[in-house]
Amino acid sequence: MFNLFKITSKPIKLEGQRIYLRTPLMEDYLEWRRLRQGSKSFLQTWEPLWSIYEFERNTFKHRIKAYNKQIRQSNAYPFFIFKKDSNTLIGGINLTDVKRRSSQSANLGYWMGVPFNNQGFMSEAVNTVVNYAFHGLNLHRIQASCIPHNAASIQVLRKNHFVEEGLGRSYLKINGSWQDHLLFARINEL
Repeated sequence: MFNLFKITSKPIKLEGQRIYLRTPLMEDYLEWRRLRQGSKSFLQTWEPLWSIYEFERNTFKHRIKAYNKQIRQSNAYPFFIFKKDSNTLIGGINLTDVKRRSSQSANLGYWMGVPFNNQGFMSEAVNTVVNYAFHGLNLHRIQASCIPHNAASIQVLRKNHFVEEGLGRSYLKINGSWQDHLLFARINEL
């Protein structure tokens, strides 16, 4: 299904039913900026503080270069989420902190633009990227965390068979303050 060892300059593309995931490209900049700016007040509730340079083209260019380096080094796999029927950018999903050797694990993070929230797209994106992690990257464990009152994110994780493992106190600095996070994981049972 997936080729773990072939890393080319071509973007990685993963197919879902209603969505597809693709590694970010520079030509995504304007659509990415429009979606993130339009969803700013919603997204900032769940994310680290944004830089004053967040939406500048040069910042995005450096982000793309960093993404490509991470993929080449197999440290992280960032994807943008697109609706298949319109090729519209609707969000993002990432496998980060990829560990090999005895761990074979990664962390999962994601965001969705407000116009596409609560329509099942993120559940499908999580299923697609977890499938890639287990069957394409041969990972054993995927971890995810979310703020305890983020009911939508909890629902996405549970729907995708992530099991709650505990509470990380002051786990991540979100929107300028240290926040507790529920810790979830999914194990590759095959």
